[in-house]
Amino acid sequence: MNYKLKKPHSQSALELSIAQERLRQARYSFNLALIATALSAGISLIGSGLLLNGKVPEGAVTAAGGNGCKRKMHPAC
Repeated sequence: MNYKLKKPHSQSALELSIAQERLRQARYSFNLALIATALSAGISLIGSGLLLNGKVPEGAVTAAGGNGCKRKMHPAC
């Protein structure tokens, strides 16, 4: 019987797979950051709209913003 030995991944194939994995992770990170930013902007717009219409007291908006800021662990908070 004639068995062919399987060659291990060449160096360039290994580097390519590592680069592809890094790009995949970067895409997921970017998409997550984009979603979080859009969600934060939307909540801010809704809060400011409610505040301007007088439907919510100022303290409630400030407290909600502070709670969201603490959860994100943003350095500006």
